[in-house]
Amino acid sequence: MRGEDALKEIAKRKLLSGKDLVKRVIECEEAPELIVKLADELDEISDGWFSVHAIFILSIIGNDRAFEALKHIATTRDLGDFTIEDLPYLFARFEGKNG
Repeated sequence: MRGEDALKEIAKRKLLSGKDLVKRVIECEEAPELIVKLADELDEISDGWFSVHAIFILSIIGNDRAFEALKHIATTRDLGDFTIEDLPYLFARFEGKNG
């Protein structure tokens, strides 16, 4: 399953994404760009859950492109209060990885 297909499957499952799907996304080199590109479509499919999953997945990927994608998702989506509380932790995961 390609990265884009895994992202679409995560969106279809809404709240319950599954470890295997997340692993497929993490292994996909273009995942950060795909997440940003598909965010509107996949948030609609998932009733907004896709962006919630995406910020955690991007923090696991942990490279510069994932950091930029995380900033984009965090500033363009309504992630809800429970997720906003997690953002400092997710951004902190990048410290020391890329510089």
